[in-house]
Amino acid sequence: MRRKVVKFVFLAFTFLVLTAFASVSEAKTIYVPDDYARIQWAVDSASIGDTIIVRDGTYYENVV
Repeated sequence: MRRKVVKFVFLAFTFLVLTAFASVSEAKTIYVPDDYARIQWAVDSASIGDTIIVRDGTYYENVV
């Protein structure tokens, strides 16, 4: 009986660890105007942890 409990705990722990690593996403760098023509479009598509690099230029827009 004890052996079954240890095996179950081990399998459950392994499953939890593997699913935790599977959900980790990598932060990306978004370049304006290379990836998006407008700053607002880059902001709208960015996720938490992403970086937006705005290259030199004149941008006629209001970023919200």
